[in-house]
Amino acid sequence: MWPIKIIGLQGAGKTALLDFALEQAQQQGILVLNYDHLPYMEPWDSEERMARRILADRATEKNTAVQNESGACDQNCEEDFPLLLEEMVREKPVLLMLDEPRHDEVRQLAVLLLEIQRMQVARLPLAVLVAGTPMLNMLLSLFNPSLTYDALNCRIHHLSDAEVREALREPFLQHGVQVSEDALELLASWTDNYPYFVQLAGEKAWDALEDADCFELDMEIAQRAAPAMRLACDDYYQSMLVRIEKGGLLSYASHVLTLIEAAGQPLYPEQLRPRLAEAAGLEEDHCRVVFAHLLDLGVVWTTDDDKVIAGMPSFYSFVKTIQQREGA
Repeated sequence: MWPIKIIGLQGAGKTALLDFALEQAQQQGILVLNYDHLPYMEPWDSEERMARRILADRATEKNTAVQNESGACDQNCEEDFPLLLEEMVREKPVLLMLDEPRHDEVRQLAVLLLEIQRMQVARLPLAVLVAGTPMLNMLLSLFNPSLTYDALNCRIHHLSDAEVREALREPFLQHGVQVSEDALELLASWTDNYPYFVQLAGEKAWDALEDADCFELDMEIAQRAAPAMRLACDDYYQSMLVRIEKGGLLSYASHVLTLIEAAGQPLYPEQLRPRLAEAAGLEEDHCRVVFAHLLDLGVVWTTDDDKVIAGMPSFYSFVKTIQQREGA
């Protein structure tokens, strides 16, 4: 089983999937190494934490043996980690999970994944889940392009209309709360079919139910949740806008917005990038990097058939409103 990469925007549910995988693995007696930072973790008392301590201790012993006269280590823990991991896998099945590796850790991750592939070719009982934003693919490809193809990609973004309604309805029904169809449609209209906004819509509707001390979510209660939902979305959009501005990407995001609207239909990345390069005066290589950043921020997304769509149409409306205010 090749490494599985779970790719999605912030708040899309990647960590929830990892938590589910952890629970399933532990029920089967599989040792889970759940790393949120490479390569070193503080040791604690659980089996997982003890495993980390064993790895860290063994790496420290090896590093000590190769210290130079200045006292610095010629080897780093991450260089020893694959060998130590293999020792553990030969003793017991292991699930290694990495949640949102930082950009400065991608080199270590690329080396680690190559070693993991070698172990899996040898049919050792090792499974690997890596969760990250879309930029993870581009960064890994810089160190080894085959990683973006050999690993199994699970992309999380837009849900279907039916999936959105099921995700909104089921938690209420599980708690004995009936939901009217018109209320459900209103909540769904707030979400852009984006998992994080589905969570927000359900949360704000539940808050409105509690405030009303009611056990039925009808249109009146749903409408009471609308201001809180709007405020939460605006906060998210504002933070997203700040990240775009900090990255110097605001003008490029504006160009992409215009190009997608003008096309009238979804474009393939190889169709959109040249148009963006021409509109923004970018070199081809720079345009690829810019597009990757816009994808990572959720300005655009790619569908299952690899066409580019607006990441969040409601975010575009938010940006237009701000531009109109500034123009006024």
